[in-house]
Amino acid sequence: MYRMLKLGFVPNAVSFNMLVDGCCRNGEVDLALQLVKKISLVSGRRVEPNAVTFNSILNGLCKAGKLEIAERVFREDIKEPNVRSYATLIDGYARDGQMVNALKGYAEEASVFLSDIMQCSVSPDKFTYSTIIDSCCRNGDLREAVRVYRRIREENLVIDSAPYNSLINCLCKHGKFREARQLLGIMITSGSAPDVVTFTSLIDGYCKGSRLDDALETYDGMVKSGEKPNLVTYNAYVNGLCRTESVDVARHVAENTRMDVFTYNTLMNGYCSSTRD
Repeated sequence: MYRMLKLGFVPNAVSFNMLVDGCCRNGEVDLALQLVKKISLVSGRRVEPNAVTFNSILNGLCKAGKLEIAERVFREDIKEPNVRSYATLIDGYARDGQMVNALKGYAEEASVFLSDIMQCSVSPDKFTYSTIIDSCCRNGDLREAVRVYRRIREENLVIDSAPYNSLINCLCKHGKFREARQLLGIMITSGSAPDVVTFTSLIDGYCKGSRLDDALETYDGMVKSGEKPNLVTYNAYVNGLCRTESVDVARHVAENTRMDVFTYNTLMNGYCSSTRD
């Protein structure tokens, strides 16, 4: 930008936003913030930061784990946040693995954001809703996740497999297998094809609930649908077999697949447990 100014060229909004976005994508968020502060002055007030500018800043801050600064920018600097602004901030919270334990109350915060969106006459898109569902599920707030999912259904939004997978996984963790199975049916009839993550979530849930027959039935359905089990799928099944003391069967399954450290540890733990008994 400084070279442009020396040559007598003043950046317009497009070139300025590209520069800010480039800085954020390269992890130079502090530099991007400095540019935002100076652009009005160096451009003779011909260029002002807009929603696109700040969305790039939000994305960069969230990726850098600077969520407090991101929220401050969101609350204080963005005059008219759009749906992408909300979605970016929510996604930042949902994906910041280092803060998941600290954000036990985030589901409530997501609801606040959702209410803010509606009050600002901004229509949430499927990405925003899906992000909130994922966030709620990550924090174990099944009730809030279901509430947001119902809003999606009420608005007749077409969603992909991701929010379904999050919900199915969360339902299984809460032992609500019947509801998870029902949601799988809704997913299929809605035109969203279950993938390996969908089936693996069900298989893992069934195995941890010592429902191996249901796990095997789901596995067969997965193969028939054309989805190929991956290592996570096999590990879930092996773990379930070991939990029910079917260690020899688990070993047979493992030996016919590609094993990793988790597989070996599961088998060793299964044999040790059976020996102690």
